[in-house]
Amino acid sequence: MSEAPGKLSDALLELARLVLREPLEELADELIGPAVLLASVAWNRSLIPENTWEPHDFQALVRESEARYPGCSAQLKSTNHEALVMELLAAKRARFPKDRRAVASFSFIAEGRLNVVWEPEEVWPDRMKLQALLGQHIPPGTPLDQVAPPGWRKLLTRPTRRERRRRR
Repeated sequence: MSEAPGKLSDALLELARLVLREPLEELADELIGPAVLLASVAWNRSLIPENTWEPHDFQALVRESEARYPGCSAQLKSTNHEALVMELLAAKRARFPKDRRAVASFSFIAEGRLNVVWEPEEVWPDRMKLQALLGQHIPPGTPLDQVAPPGWRKLLTRPTRRERRRRR
């Protein structure tokens, strides 16, 4: 079991290795992007209760990567992206159970080097809810009070449409 809080970039690459067909060291950065993307989704899902997970269109995300970098999706060991995320989620919980940082974004900065922007766990859920409420991306590090409407904290405590449907 890995200890927290090491470099989050190393942890994501460790998880991404699990869903690749070939060893990570033999692949160009653009070919491992979808694996790192799925690892970051699994990482963030590990921080919130399962009944609050938002559905992801993994196919669209992987198609977007494929359009930019042909052949990248072929590096994943399966086309069932939800199953890969669940495998990565189990691995995150087993290998990094105490690491509660949220992945805000990532990018490759040099050959084989990954830069990860993270946020403390307590900030991340509010950012995700506010982004959904506003329908726009809020860059990591942006104070939420700068972009939010007045009284936004009360809006975030109300149940979402999805939560209200579940209760019925």
